Amino acid sequence: MSETPPLQPTATGLPPNGEMLEMVTRHIGAGLAVISRDYTVLWANKILEDLYGDTVGKTCYRTFQKQEGVCAWCGTGEIFDLGLERVVREVASHDKNGNLLQLEIIATPIRDTHGNITAALELVLPITEQKQKEKALAELLAFSQSLISTVDLNKLFRKVTTLSKELLNLDFSTLMLKSDDQRGLVIRDTLGFPEETIGHYALLDGQGLSTRVVHEKKPAVVVDFQSETRFEIPSLVVEKDIHSALCVPMMLGEEVFGVLIGHTLQPRVFSEDTISIYQSFANQAAVAIKNAMHMHSLHVSEKKFRTLFDNTNDAILIYNLDCSLIEVNRATCERLGYSREELLALPIGQFIAQPYASIAKERIKQLKKSGTAIFESAHIKKDGSIFPIEQSCSLMEFDAQTVILCVARDISQRKKLDQERLRTQKLESLGILAGGIAHDFNNLLSGILGNISLAKASLPATGEVAERLIDTEKAALRAKNLTQQLLTFAKGGAPIKTETSLTEIIQDASGFAVRGTKAVCEYDFAEDLWLAEVDTGQLGQVLQNLAINAVHAMPDGGAIRIAARNLTVKLDELPPLAPGKYALLTVKDHGIGITPEHLAQIFDPYFTTKQSSSGLGLAVVYSVIANHGGHIAVQSEPGKGTLFSIYLPSTGKIPPAEKPAEIQAQLTKGYGKILVMDDEELIRNVSTAMLTKLGYEPHTASDGEEAITRYLQAQKEGQPFDLVIMDLTVPGGMGGKEAISHLRKLDPQIRAVVSSGYANDPIMANFSEYGFCGVAPKPFSLQDFSKLLQTILGS
Repeated sequence: MSETPPLQPTATGLPPNGEMLEMVTRHIGAGLAVISRDYTVLWANKILEDLYGDTVGKTCYRTFQKQEGVCAWCGTGEIFDLGLERVVREVASHDKNGNLLQLEIIATPIRDTHGNITAALELVLPITEQKQKEKALAELLAFSQSLISTVDLNKLFRKVTTLSKELLNLDFSTLMLKSDDQRGLVIRDTLGFPEETIGHYALLDGQGLSTRVVHEKKPAVVVDFQSETRFEIPSLVVEKDIHSALCVPMMLGEEVFGVLIGHTLQPRVFSEDTISIYQSFANQAAVAIKNAMHMHSLHVSEKKFRTLFDNTNDAILIYNLDCSLIEVNRATCERLGYSREELLALPIGQFIAQPYASIAKERIKQLKKSGTAIFESAHIKKDGSIFPIEQSCSLMEFDAQTVILCVARDISQRKKLDQERLRTQKLESLGILAGGIAHDFNNLLSGILGNISLAKASLPATGEVAERLIDTEKAALRAKNLTQQLLTFAKGGAPIKTETSLTEIIQDASGFAVRGTKAVCEYDFAEDLWLAEVDTGQLGQVLQNLAINAVHAMPDGGAIRIAARNLTVKLDELPPLAPGKYALLTVKDHGIGITPEHLAQIFDPYFTTKQSSSGLGLAVVYSVIANHGGHIAVQSEPGKGTLFSIYLPSTGKIPPAEKPAEIQAQLTKGYGKILVMDDEELIRNVSTAMLTKLGYEPHTASDGEEAITRYLQAQKEGQPFDLVIMDLTVPGGMGGKEAISHLRKLDPQIRAVVSSGYANDPIMANFSEYGFCGVAPKPFSLQDFSKLLQTILGS
């Protein structure tokens, strides 16, 4: 790192030639500040002054964050305390008007000739741009550019008064600067008042509007001079029949450089926005005038700029208008892996990736029109690797020519987050369609599986017909599994979670997936692995899909290593995970791996490289983990295998001692009067047959209104229903959610079960919160029905 002399504050609180620095650095398109070791702002460019007002000489934590002490996350503090070369922070802040800003702050050290850190340089970049007052700000930018291009003082004075008059549509415009002895104000130019007033000297102990502004260092307004009592009215104001005035201080750091004052013949109320724009123009005019007064010291300022240019760790590139590089800073060379000489000799196509290199000239045309612009692009390193960047570009004068200054920042992490959001949006869109298809399909499967169960129960357990029914049932159950995959995508669906030990789910699901293959599963579980609240069926599906993928990746066989351990995530440690306790599951194979172009697409719905695959497997995995509030990541290289890492929210509890295995429920008959409400006749018929087969007395209703009517009638007859089974969704009619609220008013002790083909509806996962005592996801078999009725009725 090149040695950098320290920036020492002057009596005004600015570094030497800070005004010259402002002229150059204002074109960077970002805020710049120099912070001392005691957290005092030694110097700040115009962009920060516009956002926060006066900053120089004040502590950064009070000025930018309204804190009484050093911010806990302060990157500059880490520079001072740890000697780091670069610290990046994303923070929220409020500007002087109270507007919320989202900023990225990049802090780098400034060292003296002995290598000691004497201060820090902060580069402040907006993450989201404020687009309010676009027209006024565009005009202000044009005026500012015009001021900078003028170095003749008299011409500059006239340009300031002319532009300010046009900017606010004033009748009179006057520029006054403090005298050399700092005791008075001197009129340097005026439009509207007599020319002989130019050069007039007024002591600062007077009582006029301008002297008041100098003393108070803030704008002042007169709405009507006829009612003004704060000071004596100048005779010229009375003679010209002037009614209103706006006066603002021209600030350089903490000091007043002069005042800009405008008068109108008609009464006028100046809004806060108007005052702010006039103040911004006055401050920029002060910088332009000060710069013109000190052009003889420009070479000193250029040297200071070079120091700042090379000591920031963000890449800065300067192009001429034919797209050739003419200057780069040290950070650019380090990031791309070239020396400065190598980089300046390269054509643009060798360090800017396509298609961005081919559209560079079009972007320059756009930049010429707007003056500033932000573009996305991509840099190519010397080793051939490519990474995305965002460039903040501005036109500026450099070495007597118009050039393009670009500040480039790496946006690789932001791109990854954008891809995650896009993938989630794709899944949500597919979920809207999948939910409807799965609902109708589940209704059909309920009739198929129900009738198969009834047929099996009515026939001998052996024989050709029994075998055919068993095969048919297996096919229907496979269709049920496919429906469950579709339901995983349904928008807003919630897993039906239970507090579960993960080891058994992992072993059962992965072991089943590799059965009959050349692959084996090897397990490595933490002895104190925490419990997790998961949908056991969905999580089993995740493990099966990952294990099957691993089997396909190792056609000659091999070991699939599955591990699980506890993990506590801290704030911002593993984006996008929230802080908390997690179970980390990893599934690793040693197969063919995944190519980089496919790696970014593997979780997309219907993406597959296998001819016989639906392309839903990994999309299901992604959706299940997301619906559980977790995250899945993948690492892979061709020929070196693949590693999936799953983060599942954990309860932090250790599983209790193992319980004896639950005995499988048998087909048991019972008794009782049961009402089935469903809009599908097929479901009503098969439910009636099942209930009759199990010994119950079935009754049916086609919607919620009919169910309420039948329930009331049964109560009046003294033969109430023992249980009501209601479909959650009835197109065009009252469904189970609305019906149960009415029925509970009629009978607070009612026992009701909710049933739906939308098995992932939140009501299915949290049925008790809605007044139900049980849940029956469609499709269900006779055995499922028997177990549910025995559990609720206890017959």
